[in-house]
Amino acid sequence: MISDICRKIDSKDITFESIENDFITVYGGNSKFKLNVESFDSYPKIEFGSVNKKFKVNSCTLKTIVEKTAYACSEKEIQLNLTGINLFSKNGKLHALATDRFKFASKEFDIDFDEEFNIVIPKKYFSNILQCL
Repeated sequence: MISDICRKIDSKDITFESIENDFITVYGGNSKFKLNVESFDSYPKIEFGSVNKKFKVNSCTLKTIVEKTAYACSEKEIQLNLTGINLFSKNGKLHALATDRFKFASKEFDIDFDEEFNIVIPKKYFSNILQCL
């Protein structure tokens, strides 16, 4: 959005001005835009430390995960968490879940990994991976 605004301003200089932590005014030349903003403090603090824990999944298992669950993913990007496959690990099992609120798919696999994680990977990424297999 910011890049679109900057393209519309026909001035060599563009000024950003914060107003009471709730708005930012962007202006230059005869153009002026007022944008709502979120405070930096309203976002959760996430530590992105280096993680050296890995596990391997057989390519046939990965293909099965996608074939058995991806059909249930939502095609609409209104709710992004429904457009992917939820992968989580618990007690040495890899669980794959997908839903669009009408369809539900679930598959479970044994893995050699004792750590727990819970992520959602968009279906389109899996489609790209499968093309390489």
